[in-house]
Amino acid sequence: MKRPLLSLLINAALFFASYAIKSQNIPEINPNYLNNLFENYKIQESNAFYKGRYLMITPFEFESTLEYFANYKRNIGFDVCIVNTKTTGTTPEAIKNFIQNQYDNLSTRPTYILLAGDVDHIPAFEGDPSGTVKKNPITDLGYSLLEGNDFIADIFLGRFAVANINQLKNIINKTIFMEVNLHLLEKKAVFIAGDEKKGVWNKSYMTNVFKSGHEYVILNSFIPLGYLCLKLYKPDVKSVVNALSNNPLFYFYAGHGNCTTFAGKSFDMGNKEILSATNTIFPFVFSFACKTGNFAQTCIGKQFIRAQNKGAVAFFGSSVNSQTNTDKIMEKKMFGNSFKDEERLLSPMINLGMKRLAKTVGIRSKMKEITLKAYNLLGDPSLDMKGLFASTSDNDKIIHPAHFSLFRNPLNDEFSLAYTLENESFVQIDMCDTEGTLIKNLVQIPQQKAGIYYYNFSLTDLPSNVYDFTYIDSTKRVSMQIKKQ
Repeated sequence: MKRPLLSLLINAALFFASYAIKSQNIPEINPNYLNNLFENYKIQESNAFYKGRYLMITPFEFESTLEYFANYKRNIGFDVCIVNTKTTGTTPEAIKNFIQNQYDNLSTRPTYILLAGDVDHIPAFEGDPSGTVKKNPITDLGYSLLEGNDFIADIFLGRFAVANINQLKNIINKTIFMEVNLHLLEKKAVFIAGDEKKGVWNKSYMTNVFKSGHEYVILNSFIPLGYLCLKLYKPDVKSVVNALSNNPLFYFYAGHGNCTTFAGKSFDMGNKEILSATNTIFPFVFSFACKTGNFAQTCIGKQFIRAQNKGAVAFFGSSVNSQTNTDKIMEKKMFGNSFKDEERLLSPMINLGMKRLAKTVGIRSKMKEITLKAYNLLGDPSLDMKGLFASTSDNDKIIHPAHFSLFRNPLNDEFSLAYTLENESFVQIDMCDTEGTLIKNLVQIPQQKAGIYYYNFSLTDLPSNVYDFTYIDSTKRVSMQIKKQ
């Protein structure tokens, strides 16, 4: 029997409210709540797993919003620590020193780091922000260089390059949506190769190089993994927008570019085209092109991740002019065995590919250094590219946690709640005991504008018990329980 969407949302909220604590204070996933979330979930003998320490650095004004995302990550197995820039400092040197101290202490050493904010909130580690000085690319890589004298990252690093809280909510919601639902989505990948301008002596060579990396990974990785691959070589703009609207999981571009545009010669794609697409699935975008990842500017990479219910879940691109042959090799190394056989998380796959690129014979050492610095990840470095439930569920329903969800912090008595109002409405959230007696009115808003709302609450002042929570607006009523130990 098919359950209505509201029932799925209730079960999603119950799942994300669930928690358990192992003897060493490491969170685990509770299979009973997975069973609530997915109709056909098969309970395994053991579902507890520890995914590593996750350090999130954010400006103070984003900290409350980011707590919602942190609680989600805690619920799926991460040990998350949020610190704001009042603690770390606001200069690259101070932030790097804080990270280094965390890394040098085995009890706090992070596996993943998320910088949640634009460069005016959290500066890039180094580089010329104009993107015109090829030897000095804007980069975050230095924050992750914590051992040795090479340019290979020692931890997995990503940035939510957002300017305000609404943009932060957009990328958080897309990240959670994709990770929770990836196991249900069609395996589709788009490969776009640009053209070279007329009259250039090496036009034929350049157009062949743009597509040669695509051809290799399509044949050797994506087709063996069961992906339906669409090739768009020298396409028009309508084709590239339609391809995005067709909801691929991966969206590749190789060709000419600038800060704001995929400049394919036969087409230009910028923010206008991103917003004109009608995709409801948010792909991983990889841009092997010049300057499209210059996050010191309002680059196309930022536009992809900032868009509300559009665009992409992550973007990987260069902050300066790139080298076409090096880009081709990078694509092959990143989406060869490191993607097909070895890694399922976003930043580990990227880092492994970049490490193999650095070992490639024939690329000048200075070019390798520039490339390793120039290419940065805008997105969650811990994002699971195969989905949380790829091997444990055959559920056939997509859920939307942003519609209504509750994420518990497994290590204390705090929790975060989010809901989406499609239209202006009253909102009421009450907490009662199991007998129905009102304990607290958490939210009482006579009229609230349409939008996405996050709240953080605490049970620390209440005794151990089971508590009922009821959310009401003009279109829905949702109830759930939390047990305080």
